Amino acid sequence: MSTPASPTFKIVGGDGKEYGPIDLATIQQWAREGRVAGQTQVWDSRTGQWQPAAQIAELAAAFSAPPPAPAAAPGVAPTGPAPGAELAGQILQRDYTVAFGDWLNQGWNFFKANMGFALGACWIVFGMSFGVSAIGMIPCFGAVVQLAFNLVVQPVLIGGVWYVLLQRRRGQTVSFGNIFDGFNLFFAQAILVNLIMTVLILAAALPGGVVVGIGALLADSRNMLGVSLVVLGVGLIMVPVLYLGVCYSFALPLVADRRMQFWAAMETSRRVVARHWFAIFAYGLVVGLLTMLGLLACIVGIVFTLPMCFCMFMVAYENIFGQQT
Repeated sequence: MSTPASPTFKIVGGDGKEYGPIDLATIQQWAREGRVAGQTQVWDSRTGQWQPAAQIAELAAAFSAPPPAPAAAPGVAPTGPAPGAELAGQILQRDYTVAFGDWLNQGWNFFKANMGFALGACWIVFGMSFGVSAIGMIPCFGAVVQLAFNLVVQPVLIGGVWYVLLQRRRGQTVSFGNIFDGFNLFFAQAILVNLIMTVLILAAALPGGVVVGIGALLADSRNMLGVSLVVLGVGLIMVPVLYLGVCYSFALPLVADRRMQFWAAMETSRRVVARHWFAIFAYGLVVGLLTMLGLLACIVGIVFTLPMCFCMFMVAYENIFGQQT
């Protein structure tokens, strides 16, 4: 009696190319390593059709729960990298270069080719933010609504923008409605990564705030000590805020793209960005200046420059953290 042939699979990688055929064990391993995402298109020899990896029964478990920890020998504490540590280690081992011109060019070309989609995706979210800000001007009630939106809704929506732009760049079919997929895919983690980042940055700025407060109390026209303390305090605020802000700039994309837990995403972003912090800061400064040009162009220009700059940061993320299939 002949035995049924083992199924084989092909995938569409992040570069748009096909890889395979590969066996079931290999594609399961790729899914556990994050090289195959839930939305990655997979061809199954049993059906002869392409479908998202998450819809294949043997792969679904890799996207619905974290992989089990390896069993340890009796009396031996289990060891191994924390979630996200393996990814950070791989990136730091191969290293990366902040290619200003190339990344800006990639971001611009992607924006040009997908301008309507990028504008729509970004301004669905930013438009809602501006609308809630207007509601926030209502005494008492408005402040509560805006606080709830900023803490609970906005991080998930921004994560949704990262999600759809990355999927679009990888050749996947997405619509504006997929912006709201984050409420099912990474709702809690997006909220936590935004909240914990904010708390840590504020805590780091607190000593500088205290120094500014003391300086303000002492400052007058005859006492330069108070003025000096104010200047010192501002510096003590700016340094940690800038450092941590840049280090954590890719934490939310890691949550949205790789479904990382909030702390793993923050640590992965921090470790990887710290390797080339000044270069990443300079890239962000250039992109930020492009956004400011939109404000100078009668404010209307920001309608285009803000989504464009979002695309440029998305390209930076993809070049550093993108799937290396």
